[in-house]
Amino acid sequence: MRVKVGLLFLGGLLGLSGCYSNKPKESNFIEYSRSVEKLALFVNLDGLEIESVHWTSGPVIRENEHDSFLPSSNDWWLSAVLDISGEQKIEEITKGCEFLYSIGVGNIDSDFVNDTIRKLTSNPKFVSTPIDVFDACRFRSSALPDGVLVKDAKSNQIFVRLFVN
Repeated sequence: MRVKVGLLFLGGLLGLSGCYSNKPKESNFIEYSRSVEKLALFVNLDGLEIESVHWTSGPVIRENEHDSFLPSSNDWWLSAVLDISGEQKIEEITKGCEFLYSIGVGNIDSDFVNDTIRKLTSNPKFVSTPIDVFDACRFRSSALPDGVLVKDAKSNQIFVRLFVN
């Protein structure tokens, strides 16, 4: 009985110790894939010519509302870096999607984008100049109805962050 109570107490302390952190707490169930077919189960990829994709998804519990690239607490998210065929223009992909804002180097959004892309790909730096953020209307699905799209006009690479909100 003491062992169970002690373990419960220790588990409670460990759980409480994370309550004061500003960082998002992601569960152990994080999926990573390079499969376009699997990604198409979650997002709309109709009509896209994709050369490669790196994506990850999972639930997140967030204590702060500071980062616009993260969904609200207890939601599901998906981040994808897509390399589009050189024959397909990124401007066509963002056509009809609302322009949201530009991000500059060194702010929270650009740091988040660069860090995510660096973890998913071998790209050392995605955001090197001010870059445009659009609503991800092209990629949204019933499973992931909210999100943003960041485009790199120099390389035909896009970063898509979708979530349930």
